[in-house]
Amino acid sequence: SVLRHLWRKWWGSGLSVRIGIVALLIIIFAAPAAYLGSRAGRPAKGDTTTTQPTKSGTKVPGHTSHTGTTPNSSATTPPSSSKSAGQGTVGQGTTSGTGPGGSAPGGGTASAPAFPDATTTGVPNGVTLHSCPTTITITDTYDACQFLGGLSVRASNVHITRSLITGQVDTGDGGAGEQTGLVISDSTINCGCQSTNDTHTPFAIAYSNFTLLRVNIYNSGHGAAVDSNVVIQDSYIHGLGGNTEAHKDGIYSGNGTNVVIKHNTIECNDGPLAGCTSAIGLLTDFSDITYYTIDNNLLNTNGAYCFYASGGPGKTYDSNHIVFTNNHFGRKYGQQCGDLGPVTYFDSSQPAMVWSGNVWDDTGAAVLPVY
Repeated sequence: SVLRHLWRKWWGSGLSVRIGIVALLIIIFAAPAAYLGSRAGRPAKGDTTTTQPTKSGTKVPGHTSHTGTTPNSSATTPPSSSKSAGQGTVGQGTTSGTGPGGSAPGGGTASAPAFPDATTTGVPNGVTLHSCPTTITITDTYDACQFLGGLSVRASNVHITRSLITGQVDTGDGGAGEQTGLVISDSTINCGCQSTNDTHTPFAIAYSNFTLLRVNIYNSGHGAAVDSNVVIQDSYIHGLGGNTEAHKDGIYSGNGTNVVIKHNTIECNDGPLAGCTSAIGLLTDFSDITYYTIDNNLLNTNGAYCFYASGGPGKTYDSNHIVFTNNHFGRKYGQQCGDLGPVTYFDSSQPAMVWSGNVWDDTGAAVLPVY
């Protein structure tokens, strides 16, 4: 038969020929199956649907997605919390400083703004708060707390998250035995401590060894009074004052070192008496101010200048090693950012002073340093 004849011819051929024929047959029969397998599971042409990886953790109902850096820690209720029953659920807020928002008209999720506001800072929507002690002496993570009447932190490495603080926050002045490592994230500080006379300027939080991430600060004299070892990032400082002539600043420093102020919205506008001095004031009242990095912030004030780089020639002390980069000067309260201009007392002759990429927020035109 034909098959028997072909078998004999194939077997009688050399070994290398037989191997080549077998390989050719494998390719002929296997290629279609491989092609069909490679198409399995692919979307049809024109189908743009993709599967995104699932993030771990449970989303709080009504939560507004916050942008920025989150410290590595678990959010657990501390054993020292005095009540398990919630005292209320955080809801929709506004940019006036009454709380965080997050929904766009029509029910969609609002896209993150270029700079922080009430929709990207503060207690996320849907969080049920419970009462927590106003003096912290135990290292722990304090989640979804309501600290009524202020907060004093006396333990190191405390993390406060998704919490409301109604009063001043005392972090210590950085001296021996004071706490270190405090982190406050996704929280609101409604100080209720605006200036009441022409010499009175209460702060919402002071002074050293703390980090603020996505914190909404308002209703105080100074927003934050800063000395040393501080990070303020992705936060919203606004609604300051009391309409007195007392000097006020979004962020005030009279001395200190090792501070980072990055990607915040910082405003000081306290009314027609215009007691604000600046959005950020490094006023060198008590000693030199050194090694401050101030990057990518939006500044507005009805005070004299949006940024005081030092206290000027009338002060005994100076600023040096100040890195001021990529900041935006706004015209929300006046065409010069401050009443007299955007910046003053930036002394380029001091060691390691850096000024780069600072612009007017509306036009992108460069802002130059002035002493």
